[in-house]
Amino acid sequence: MRSDLTVLVGAIAAGGVVMGLSWAPMPGAREPAPIAQAHYDDMSLLVGPGGSAPAPAVDVPAEADRRAADREPVAVALPDLGIRSEVIATGLDAGRGVVVPDDVLVTGWYTGSRRLDARRGATVIVGHRDSREQGQGALSSIEELRVGATIRATGRDGTAYDYAVSTVEFVDKTQFAAAAARIFSLHGPHRLTLITCGGAFDEEARSYESNVIVTAYPVADDTTTE
Repeated sequence: MRSDLTVLVGAIAAGGVVMGLSWAPMPGAREPAPIAQAHYDDMSLLVGPGGSAPAPAVDVPAEADRRAADREPVAVALPDLGIRSEVIATGLDAGRGVVVPDDVLVTGWYTGSRRLDARRGATVIVGHRDSREQGQGALSSIEELRVGATIRATGRDGTAYDYAVSTVEFVDKTQFAAAAARIFSLHGPHRLTLITCGGAFDEEARSYESNVIVTAYPVADDTTTE
């Protein structure tokens, strides 16, 4: 099935214009398009030894829902940059764009992506770089993160999950469609992905020309409770 996604992951730059980008999977593409719903990823609760899937007890779905909700991110911290931001859940707007919180100091967890500590796929957090009216945003300098830097995301139950930065990349907005399936993928190793605007600023369009994509992978056996 073919579906379209308009990804609004930029800053409200001078003038308050947010650049959008439409993406549709290529014919025959196996990756599903991101959708505005949370995805169940506690498969270990349902799949027993040997990969069998026994009939769950009546109370398993409720327990699974509770555990999944515990892992929804409510804060993200970048110690090397002195940044800590509240994270709120966000979905798609009427134009199927990923909604970025109005407050530039607040970031948004896209609910069509994975929760923290998932077995696979990306947990995607988006945020503003800056705003003419509000000033510097929560993700204003993420391109300065070095490989290996720690990103700490905190779940709703207070558990903190540490991720180590693997890559920091700039993707021109005209090329973002080609990278969207990879960035929003629900498959592959679990990772945390931060997205904001960056690169050169187009004065005429009043928008940044690129997106900054930071990808970080879990630090093994390093969860704490705040």
